[in-house]
Amino acid sequence: MGADDLRRTVASRVPSGARIDVEVFPSGAVGIDIRSGRDFVVIQSTADRSEWGYDVNPPEEESFTGFKHVAGSLDSALSTVVEGL
Repeated sequence: MGADDLRRTVASRVPSGARIDVEVFPSGAVGIDIRSGRDFVVIQSTADRSEWGYDVNPPEEESFTGFKHVAGSLDSALSTVVEGL
């Protein structure tokens, strides 16, 4: 799934008007940022996309320290984060 397909998948699940940034890295890993109102969500996958780490409104001082939550699929990660948006 490329960046455009991922963006459409995310857009279909988050509140309308949310800003979605998707980057697919050469390794195959994915980075997704979602901004909706005052909320910020970051979702990142491993290269094989078997794990999706995510956080909602992560503190800036915890950047690059890993994720508090991990899901086995993008769908599972999105199901959890959209509940809080």
